Amino acid sequence: MRLISLLGLVMLVALSLACDQSAQVVPETIPLGEIGFGVVVDQDGKPVADAEVFGLWKYPSDIAPPVLAKTRTDQFGMFSLKPPPGIRTPSFAVVIRDHQGNIGTGGQYARDGLVPMLRIELVPETFFHVHVVDQQGQACPGVEVACDSLLAYGSEAVATTDVNGFAKVLYIKMHINHDKLVARLPRKGLSCERIVQPPVSGETPPKVVMTLTPVQPYQVEVVDSSGRPVPNAMVAVKRMQLSGLYESTIDGYYEETDANGLATVDLSGGRGYLKFAKIGFCDRPASVKPSDFLSKTSGQPIPKRVVLPEQTTIETTIINESGVALTDFQVEVRGSGRWFPKIEQSRRLDDANSCSIRLPVESRIAIWATSGSYRTEAIPLSIPHGSNPQAIQLVFQSPTKVRGTLLAVSNGQPIARRRIAVTGNVLPRDQIDDAWLTPKVWNLDPPEYEQLTCDDVEAMTDDEGKFELALAPGEYHLQEASRGESVTIKVDSAKPLDLTVWGAKLPCGQVTGQIALADGVRADIGELTILCRPHNTMRQLPAPQLSQDGTFTLPIAPVAQTVLAWNKRGDLAGSATILPHSQTAVVSLKRTVFVEGRMYDPETLRPDSSLRPHIQLMVDVGRGKWMKLKEELVLPSGTDFHITGLIPGAQYWLSPRQFTVADFNTTTNPDVIAFTAPDVGMLNIGPLFGTPQHGQDISKLDTQLAFHPPIPLVTRFGIAANAASRLDQKLLVVLADLYDRLTQELLMQTRQFDHEHADLQQAIQPYQLIWIDKDTLSEEDLQRYPLPNNGGSKLLVMDAAGNTLDEIPFGKLQEDNQWNWDRLLSFLKRHGSETLDALEIYEAAIQQARLDNKLVLVTYGHYGQHDFVDLEINLEASARTLSQFCVMCSLKSRMPQAPLIAERLWANASDTSYPWMILVAPENGKDRYALHSEPIIFSPSERASTVRKLIESAKQLRRTMQFARP
Repeated sequence: MRLISLLGLVMLVALSLACDQSAQVVPETIPLGEIGFGVVVDQDGKPVADAEVFGLWKYPSDIAPPVLAKTRTDQFGMFSLKPPPGIRTPSFAVVIRDHQGNIGTGGQYARDGLVPMLRIELVPETFFHVHVVDQQGQACPGVEVACDSLLAYGSEAVATTDVNGFAKVLYIKMHINHDKLVARLPRKGLSCERIVQPPVSGETPPKVVMTLTPVQPYQVEVVDSSGRPVPNAMVAVKRMQLSGLYESTIDGYYEETDANGLATVDLSGGRGYLKFAKIGFCDRPASVKPSDFLSKTSGQPIPKRVVLPEQTTIETTIINESGVALTDFQVEVRGSGRWFPKIEQSRRLDDANSCSIRLPVESRIAIWATSGSYRTEAIPLSIPHGSNPQAIQLVFQSPTKVRGTLLAVSNGQPIARRRIAVTGNVLPRDQIDDAWLTPKVWNLDPPEYEQLTCDDVEAMTDDEGKFELALAPGEYHLQEASRGESVTIKVDSAKPLDLTVWGAKLPCGQVTGQIALADGVRADIGELTILCRPHNTMRQLPAPQLSQDGTFTLPIAPVAQTVLAWNKRGDLAGSATILPHSQTAVVSLKRTVFVEGRMYDPETLRPDSSLRPHIQLMVDVGRGKWMKLKEELVLPSGTDFHITGLIPGAQYWLSPRQFTVADFNTTTNPDVIAFTAPDVGMLNIGPLFGTPQHGQDISKLDTQLAFHPPIPLVTRFGIAANAASRLDQKLLVVLADLYDRLTQELLMQTRQFDHEHADLQQAIQPYQLIWIDKDTLSEEDLQRYPLPNNGGSKLLVMDAAGNTLDEIPFGKLQEDNQWNWDRLLSFLKRHGSETLDALEIYEAAIQQARLDNKLVLVTYGHYGQHDFVDLEINLEASARTLSQFCVMCSLKSRMPQAPLIAERLWANASDTSYPWMILVAPENGKDRYALHSEPIIFSPSERASTVRKLIESAKQLRRTMQFARP
């Protein structure tokens, strides 16, 4: 999440000047805001009210068409168009017309968080005089002519030729490199495109002659699941320009299939987006390209075949064990089928306490119902072709009590105050194969078991190591939080269950902590409160007891812990991070600071006194996960807010609404502002947008907040915890992210580097790495650093002065497999003109480690899991095991067997004297793997030889070894 600071003053100035009166001049400095927000001004800088705003939201891929939106500017010249749900990192284009002869255009791209608000200046409209003729030179009336922009259709800027073939076409500037006019005779198979020079304001409109030429017609064939033609099916056509943008819905049209299920569609360039529908069948969309209309064997034109599977309806009711119908439940359906890789539906019960679920034939689903924290038993259901499923009843059963005791593996004694993590499936695993069909469809990811995973549950053992849970029917896995043994149970009746859970071997000993005052602080501490929380749990430990001499004790933990302390007055606070197995800690108390800010309404962008801001401290526990340190503090409603008791340098999140940890485990939350408390004094933050939420009164909460110190390097960048404990080796840490530089500060954040690894500073200071691809750089940067001709990506190796030392090209895999090798961090020098893909480098690294008697620690992660898997391969690992692990990391599955392999190999890894390498593969989009890396760590002295060996090994693997490919 982007850190935002010192922006509130700019926002206040800009908005206050705009809000005084509509005639005032809008300043040039534009504050940050959400994408789709902007202000419209005339050429004198004055806001323009009641102007029409035509917006276009574009999806990151071309699987679905863009979305058009429309609004008007308010009295202050401001407008707001929110992105449709489901669009991630959207791009936004807008056309403004005041219908008084003025027009303006602009655009935004949401990388993360807030973006500079659009400031669009209206200029006089300019036009083309267009004459459209056919190939014989005869005038063509009724032809639609417009600039090559979707917004030309959305902003009503499409002109139609008169009886003499003439039209006056409004100029809309939307392309960077060229301007193009498009003429089309709808549904007649005639069109023309022509690149033109833009008209000049105040001069005579340029005259353009356009000649219509025939467009290749294409046929589609619609059949049912048995291959029989489907007559009278509707085919919605949305054509696509050569520029790659879909045309608007206004320009689309409908065709209907004949008795043979055939329909002819008119597509520009053979590309477009089609949607097929008929009552009694499931709708199916299809993105088409020219090759879809050609035979793969003969190359002759053939119809594009689309299957519309039949639809069946299942009536569902929910009853209790006595047969009484229940209300206020929501029916959930998850599954897959032959024609749809993922089936996911949610339906509320209607007034008759039932609901209708419409599903395609040849599918297998699991169906259950939920109400709050209650859940019915899930029923697996198969829907073969030609079946007519009967109505089903979901029976709600009272939760089953599960009692257990947590015992230590080392001595069999009960373990008190430990967390029991519980995960479960709505269906037992032996039934999932029957309820969940893996589709055999190319280019589609198979559905995964996690779709049938229920919400996580947890319990805490008491002083005697006992715990109790209430679980709905299903299969569950119970495990002590610090990597104890997992216990699997099946809950299928109301009879209580008793079980024993074995915990991990806990370290012995205590951490001795000391409360101290920071340098320069002279004050009476007074009554002090201490809070401790391990980084692997969402719960805090019991508060440690503080002795009169300012010391406290904690048990040694296998994971890092955060200790927080603050006094009752709220003027002193401090924190410390205790590394795994550490025995001492010092909490240094500092003078607290405060921040101020202002709340704004998201629609009008004006100050709003009805919002109630929430302040929440989150700690980064590594691997992209966040953990609450304390419940959020709800501030009184009002335009301005004032927050005291903050520790200097700590990280905070501020939101206009209540939010959960899940908000920080997915994508960037635009409603949340992240800020760092200042070293001294105060900080003005904002703007803060949102909707009012009811929250707890501030008087009922602790007036002080919890806090934490800056996150250590090894945690923030997702390196495994065991890597942090082995920093006594001389390692070179190479970090690469867009525009990030390798600095001494990044390494020195870990204390063990302070004295032992000062010699590494000279090795890393001269370098910075910048990754270049079409989605991450601006147009200006792409012109400065052009991409390879094959459309791949490039890694620039630059010195501290910005001089390019080397350019490393990375090729793409073939389009059909849709593998998403987005980024690969590697300090590899270019080897001639040859490029290596991510999988080859990965295979080479593991194979070379085996051949060279070296250890390789591989850390990888994937979407939806809250733990990476660490695997260290030693000399005793067989070639078969290495090959198997390579294959697993190459597949799109979740690799359920990988943790087991990791545990077995980790236990045998004893020799740590060899240099080693870390490759990290974090999440990269849902259900997709990306073998790219935040860090790569290896011995600095062997960097050059390692690179050479990797390249040679990769080439050798091509010739001699066959790894399984998707």
